[in-house]
Amino acid sequence: LCGVALTVAVGQTAPPVDAQSARPAVLDRRVAQDADAALPVPVGAGRYEINLMLLDDAARMISFQALLTNDQGGPISQPNGQHELDFRLYDSEASGVPIGEVLDVLVTLDGGVASTQVGPMDPTWFDGTARWMGVTVDNGDELEPLIPLGSVPYAFRVDRVASAELDDNIDLGDETTAGSLRVFNGETAMPTVIIDGPLSTIELFDSTRAGHFLGVSIDGSQKWVLVNGADGLRDAWLRSLPFDGASSGQLLLYDSTDNSRTVNLTARADTGSSLSMYDTNEVLRSRLIAREAGGSLILHDSAENANLTLAGTGSRIDSLTTRLSLNALSPEEVTIAAGGGNVSIGHVNPQSLLHLASLGGIDLIIEADTNNIGESQNARIVLRQDGGQVTSRIGYRSGQNRLEIMQEYSASLILGTNNLDRITISSSGIVGIGTTTPINSRLHVVGPENDGTNCALRVTSGSQVLLIDGNEIDTLSSGGLYLNNNTDFDVILAMGGGSVGIGTSTPGNFRLAVVGSIRATEIVVETGWSDHVFKPDYELLSLEQVEAHIDKHGHLPDIPSAKQVSEHGVKVGEMESKLLLKVEELTLHLIDMNKRLHSLEAENARLLDGSNQQPPSDGRVK
Repeated sequence: LCGVALTVAVGQTAPPVDAQSARPAVLDRRVAQDADAALPVPVGAGRYEINLMLLDDAARMISFQALLTNDQGGPISQPNGQHELDFRLYDSEASGVPIGEVLDVLVTLDGGVASTQVGPMDPTWFDGTARWMGVTVDNGDELEPLIPLGSVPYAFRVDRVASAELDDNIDLGDETTAGSLRVFNGETAMPTVIIDGPLSTIELFDSTRAGHFLGVSIDGSQKWVLVNGADGLRDAWLRSLPFDGASSGQLLLYDSTDNSRTVNLTARADTGSSLSMYDTNEVLRSRLIAREAGGSLILHDSAENANLTLAGTGSRIDSLTTRLSLNALSPEEVTIAAGGGNVSIGHVNPQSLLHLASLGGIDLIIEADTNNIGESQNARIVLRQDGGQVTSRIGYRSGQNRLEIMQEYSASLILGTNNLDRITISSSGIVGIGTTTPINSRLHVVGPENDGTNCALRVTSGSQVLLIDGNEIDTLSSGGLYLNNNTDFDVILAMGGGSVGIGTSTPGNFRLAVVGSIRATEIVVETGWSDHVFKPDYELLSLEQVEAHIDKHGHLPDIPSAKQVSEHGVKVGEMESKLLLKVEELTLHLIDMNKRLHSLEAENARLLDGSNQQPPSDGRVK
């Protein structure tokens, strides 16, 4: 057979595919280069053609047909018995390196034609580069030239080749016939991957087809992806379907132990999207809703049939129960509006950092020491600013159960009404009422002038009313104004040197000026006295001098006239002293006159003795 001409046609018709068990074929038809156009080839047009169907290991074969000719070019018809054909792959046309093992086949010639299948081929023998096949007949020399293989044999690597080595498109079926792909894992009679063209579905199974499952459907109005767990129950279901005439998408997550729904994520074209979460009994627990007008999150408690709603519309939290609790079971802090926003309770438009509002009454309760075990645990409101340098507090004093309002900073404490300052307590403890700058007293009151109704300070006890302003104290009580009415302590007035006026607002230079009568059981006047009249050096005016002064001035010497008294009044102490002086002067005159009388009486008695007459019995001179 040496030197015989060899024409090889490589090709075969694909064996039938069992629709129930076979995996859909990967079809790749490519044409090799021309070998020898002058030689006849069974498959026509002088071309080598390889058809590959990846069904099983038997399909990893190359269909080989060859017309063995003699030197004259005629077919070898004898002998027609079996002949051994050996096949080997090379990586080049000339002196290439052998690849893989030698494949030998016993072939029976029929009219010089050898027809067989070569293989199975190992996919690792094909790496994407060119391959040539050598043929040896009955252990003879390898026939020349080597047979170049087209691209079809590289389909042996279709399960591992890189995408760059494949065509851009792989078609299963055509415009008249739907294509399908079924892939087996070689362990079971059932496919683990099914691509169904007529149903527009993709199904993936685990190796036993009894557990994990992934299904994809894009047929009709419903599109879905379904995932089952190892127990065959649903884990997740992603689907697109119309709802009330509007398109929508859903992602459903399930509890694989009982196939109950746990999460439902829905996106609708008309109402927006929602995320619903369920407990193990498939009872709704929470729902997150995103709508065109705003989103909301609804938390549901089936035991109390209560909902908590976090709504994007108006940015609100709603509770359908009688209470709303934050960190009710946790000791951790709760931070609200740390970014600088305002918080409101009962109002939709807060005007400050915390805004409380109610259609009815409202109480703000701050409760401490609820278990009554720590007297130092007190309810307080602490106000701070300027980095904590200025601090005030309102609440119970630690350990004393006494309410305090304390300004810790060295500044005044102000209470006001109608946006005006009313009471000011300075940092030194001075209380001002009606003034923001109280001075020089523990209580500084500034108010209207006392007119009998309005005043700076009004003190009322029952029906008794006391009115006080800057320099007036009035009483509206019929019983009058009392000082020290219920004590025996002294009442001291005008210690600073001023005057006291009763019935007059112009006491003048008098310490006590009274317009009207004074009634007293006793008055003690401390003033100078007139005992100097009785001293020997006192110059006592004679009665003649007194008479002359009276005749001239119309009043006693050293005694004010009626005009002077009318104009200036009488100084009681001084007048008492002057009146006593006149009494003492009169006493001195009487004593002098009494002495003269006794002298005359003695002279008269002496005269009577000379006439023998007796003096009158009463001792008076007649």
